[in-house]
Amino acid sequence: MIIGNPTAVCCVYLPHSPIIPPDWHWQQTAAMQQLLESNSNHWRKIFVISAKIFTPNLADWRGFLQQQLLQIVCFYADETILNQHASIELFSGKEIVNRLFARSPQIMDNGEKIVNLSNGQWQLPYFDYRQFPNALITEFRQCLAQ
Repeated sequence: MIIGNPTAVCCVYLPHSPIIPPDWHWQQTAAMQQLLESNSNHWRKIFVISAKIFTPNLADWRGFLQQQLLQIVCFYADETILNQHASIELFSGKEIVNRLFARSPQIMDNGEKIVNLSNGQWQLPYFDYRQFPNALITEFRQCLAQ
């Protein structure tokens, strides 16, 4: 399932899919609000962490979440292919990394929480606050800025 702008240059890969409301489209007004209302708090956390990573102004991540996240980021949920447009690809958790890179020798569990795989591909903890707290989000934002 692909959620958000399919031509976005930023992509987040997730190991499972949210519930999509009937007749929902990422471009419609209040698309994120509808998505959040149709899913559990678990999905709210995933989208909030994503907004905090990609927002240009961390102080306004809430506005970015509601107004711009789905235009700037494409979410590949439970997919087995990579986005061909993305220059920044974030892999949320080991499960999705293992699924997408099962035959790749460069993917290893070296104990690091943030792993720069190559050319804008990043292996990250699963997008949950216990695994990916605000301090780690700030650290990762600094990695992206370099």
